[in-house]
Amino acid sequence: MSLLPTLSKGASDLGAGFANRDLWIYMGWKDIRQRYRRTVLGPWWLAIGTGVMVVALGFLWSDIFKVDVRGFMPFFAIGYVLWVFLSGATIEACTGFTQFDGIIKQRRIPFSSFLYRIGVRHSVVLAHNAVIIPLILIWAGTPLTFGALLAIPGLAVFLLTVILAAIPIAIFCTRFRDFPQIVNNVLQVAFFATPIMWRPDVLKEFPWIAELNPIAHLIDIVRLPLLGADPGQVSWIWSIATLALAFVAAAYLLGRYSRRIAYWL
Repeated sequence: MSLLPTLSKGASDLGAGFANRDLWIYMGWKDIRQRYRRTVLGPWWLAIGTGVMVVALGFLWSDIFKVDVRGFMPFFAIGYVLWVFLSGATIEACTGFTQFDGIIKQRRIPFSSFLYRIGVRHSVVLAHNAVIIPLILIWAGTPLTFGALLAIPGLAVFLLTVILAAIPIAIFCTRFRDFPQIVNNVLQVAFFATPIMWRPDVLKEFPWIAELNPIAHLIDIVRLPLLGADPGQVSWIWSIATLALAFVAAAYLLGRYSRRIAYWL
């Protein structure tokens, strides 16, 4: 199958899946309600756990790197909250189709809808975890400027990139059942190679680790505006290019292998 028809077919699946937003928004929200059924605080337990983790590691790592804790804590908190969304959505994408095999074998639903559903789940978790960010910004005395509004389009690019990138991961993990182990190992390395618990300026001999890291740029277009800094054109170019690459990869793989996914389950 040639490239353009394949991309067109995959893009049609992405568009059709998005058009069914009433379905995947409802199902994603229902998943959250079922997961935390009969709990007192529901998803707020995750926010509490994230808050405890951020505060504990923030004080620890600020002492290790000998930096001001009030300057480091907001940097770490925003990066860690975004990382929780990225890693959670990516790991769940490994079972993005296999966990819905009963539905896929019985009904014809755009495959992208299942990944959008996962995106809704983790967006709800992200919204709960994000509550700790303004609290830490207030505690640290970080002033919010008009430039902080740039975090809104930055967050949109970040979310779209993660959700679109989850589609190729779901396809590969459905075809090759040992691929989830590779994804988990890559995420572990990526966490320590991404400026979340450390600032890029600490890299003296290997600055390219942050400069050539697309995840770092995706986080920076959200984090830096909230910290009163400008992400710069480089981070925006990297982020938009990563989003475009994720879209092309998702469209191509959906267009090429959508007929085979049900047989791989």
